[in-house]
Amino acid sequence: MHATTDRLPSSKAAIFYPPSILEEELKNRVAVDWFCAFDCSHILGKVDFCAAVSATDLPLCDAESVLWAEAKRGAEAPLDFALVQLILTIGKERTFDKHLPPKYLAAFNAARIAFIPYSEVVEIFYQNDFNWNVAPSDHETREFGDLYQRVIRILESATLEFDFAKDEAELRRFIKTNLNTGRELWRYYHAQPNANPNASFYDIRLHFQGSTTDAKGKVRMNSESTDEKYTELIGNLRTAMKSLARRIEPKVYEYGFLKR
Repeated sequence: MHATTDRLPSSKAAIFYPPSILEEELKNRVAVDWFCAFDCSHILGKVDFCAAVSATDLPLCDAESVLWAEAKRGAEAPLDFALVQLILTIGKERTFDKHLPPKYLAAFNAARIAFIPYSEVVEIFYQNDFNWNVAPSDHETREFGDLYQRVIRILESATLEFDFAKDEAELRRFIKTNLNTGRELWRYYHAQPNANPNASFYDIRLHFQGSTTDAKGKVRMNSESTDEKYTELIGNLRTAMKSLARRIEPKVYEYGFLKR
């Protein structure tokens, strides 16, 4: 076994789902119990689980993913290994070239779920010195161990883990504030005339806030918008992002990225 470093710290979790539940049933129940506000019917190649804003919410474009996840049966499957497997799957299939990437990646088993912002690992997919042509599910390969070593510090510092039973209220609040908030902004933007189906977050802000050109000819995005609905939605999103930052901040010091 090549990936033998310490795994993400976690206490023994209570079981929210039966440990014997089959993986397909687990995915179906997680979709209903936690992500019912999203469309979880999409199959994105080899990615186990996808939660997306439905096409009815975004009439001018295909469904917009908010989450790609790896599912593991049982209650003891290590979520750090599952996240590495998911990253390896995405990199091998180049899923990001076929579909717009989500806000979060995740891994879950019958007891817990762990999230990591996609932006934290995106650079991994563009490394030229890595062999992606291995089976992601084979945790014994040299490539799996190598990828584990490359991303473990990122996972330790940026992963948010929840116990389905013990952290139910906090998990529901996280999904509502960090996934639904972005969903409302996307839906409002795509209801606008001439909305760009492939708009980035920057594009959306520029659409509503506009830009000005200074005396030196530099174009700068305005700091505010006259659209009251957009101002409300972007404010909610920024509040959610600040809340997420406060949850991540202790790990930055715990794992030595910054000293107090």
